[in-house]
Amino acid sequence: MTTSGQTADDPGVCGQRFCGQREASSGCCTFYNPPRVIGGVQDVHHPINAGDPIYLTIGWGALNNTLATTFLKHQYGSITVHQGSAGGTVVASVSWPVGDTTYWTAPAKVTFPPGTPGPLPKSQTKLFWLINGLATGTYYVDFTISLDQTVNDGLNNYGPGPVPGFAGTDCEMDVS
Repeated sequence: MTTSGQTADDPGVCGQRFCGQREASSGCCTFYNPPRVIGGVQDVHHPINAGDPIYLTIGWGALNNTLATTFLKHQYGSITVHQGSAGGTVVASVSWPVGDTTYWTAPAKVTFPPGTPGPLPKSQTKLFWLINGLATGTYYVDFTISLDQTVNDGLNNYGPGPVPGFAGTDCEMDVS
């Protein structure tokens, strides 16, 4: 495993309030420049300043903690940050083997405002990976979350193999 940052258990990561719960099972990758949301479902278009720490995160939602824990036991993946283009120079990367939860939070209860359309995840886990600052430029995040066997989130089955919506280079971030 290669890494350049903190784990999900570090106090600076999970003690902060991050974006809303709806992205928990969306497959987006979200950029956090604490305490602001930088990209993903809750994108508020705040700038990322050169040299600032950036948290990349991906979330998984399930109808209960048992299903979220099962996901954690069978997930593995990688995240790569490219500079300039989707196939550009790799400036940061991390990968982890099946069942490694180094970067994942423990499953936690999710609550939604009354009237939110469902069905919605009742439990979520999030991956947080810290990049300790990037130079000015445009970057692309290539991520893949896969499963070594079929996993159910309470609504659908996923795997084995890459999880739909959790693979690709569809996350762009500009650093100024």
